[in-house]
Amino acid sequence: MRAGVAVVLVALAGFSVGVGCGSDDSAVSDEQQQLHREARHQAELARARAKAAARRVKRRAKARRRARAAAASQARAEVEAREHAEAEEAEEAEEAEEAEVSNCDPNYSGCVPPYPPDVDCADVGETVTVYGSDPHGLDADGDRKGCE
Repeated sequence: MRAGVAVVLVALAGFSVGVGCGSDDSAVSDEQQQLHREARHQAELARARAKAAARRVKRRAKARRRARAAAASQARAEVEAREHAEAEEAEEAEEAEEAEVSNCDPNYSGCVPPYPPDVDCADVGETVTVYGSDPHGLDADGDRKGCE
């Protein structure tokens, strides 16, 4: 648009130089003023359009930055939630393992429930090694092997 305005202004300048003969000076002068006003008006419109376009570009860039920031924030939140869930699962697994271990009598290999209640070999279902005392009486012959 600015190039077009410059061409109009140059044309007007050339027009004013070429005019100057006789009594038509006032008529040409009015016409020349009208052309100058139109050229200024067109230049103002072009500047206003350029400013509006620049504002639109800035708004779009700002919206893109906000969208990227929101997406990054969402991704961070999802990663944190996943890590938190994995940590909770690991903690629950540890607690379950500790509970399983604590429900086993340390006097036997494998997992024999602590005394009481009394369990029999049918309840244990496997051969166990007796490490300490034998509260369940699973090692009948005293060779440290129970439920043979």
